[in-house]
Amino acid sequence: MSQTQTRIISALLLVSVFALVFAVFPDTWVWWLFLAFGGLILLESMQMLDMPLPGLFAGVFGVPGYLLCHHYFDVMLGFVAFTWLIRSVLMLYGHKHHYMGYMLTWIGWIDIAVFTFCLQQLYFLNTDYLLISAGLIAGIDSCGYFAGKFYGKMRIIPAISPNKTLEGYMGAFVWLMVCFLMLLIVRDIQILYLTLFLSMVYVLAITGDLLVSYQKRILGVKDTGSMIPGHGGLLDRFDSWMYVIPFVYLIALIN
Repeated sequence: MSQTQTRIISALLLVSVFALVFAVFPDTWVWWLFLAFGGLILLESMQMLDMPLPGLFAGVFGVPGYLLCHHYFDVMLGFVAFTWLIRSVLMLYGHKHHYMGYMLTWIGWIDIAVFTFCLQQLYFLNTDYLLISAGLIAGIDSCGYFAGKFYGKMRIIPAISPNKTLEGYMGAFVWLMVCFLMLLIVRDIQILYLTLFLSMVYVLAITGDLLVSYQKRILGVKDTGSMIPGHGGLLDRFDSWMYVIPFVYLIALIN
């Protein structure tokens, strides 16, 4: 079985699991499952440092980070937004000192704490927003992957992620245009608002993916884990969700 076939089967199984969770499990169980999900992502992040007792460090940093989100969410979200900008600039300028890998990992635990908190809150606040976000991100990932695989020639940032191509990003952009038209038809949304919203989702999904690739490249790690065949670890699969979900949660709060 080829890697592409394995990737497709794993993705379909993952979608089925999430659909089953949403359809069958009570809200309390979903809350705990999202918490465990965030914990596993944090564990994978810590394991990339090849340090002893990564589970202990994941708990030591993850629990306080998650609790801080409950009491100081504005501060935590502001920190993530600020450091996202700084990290993106450093990535584009090609800083590859080894200490950057450690810095990205230690800052990343705050990203994961905020992501987990926002994932839970968005589920209870507005499930439609969460499902729409999931569809948008999954489409960006899938269309970008297949367009890049079959038509990709022009590499964008080969030093960070050799498989990312202009054609792949164009494929993801086409998916967003389809979603743009569908949302205009189904929902009464202002064109300017929808354009800005989808543009931010596109940028945040791409940078989330690239920042984890940047982190792995510096640390000399191919995958964050092996939990999902064909994809790698949970962080490999959900890196593009890391900044989109907090952004969508913020929009849901405003609305």
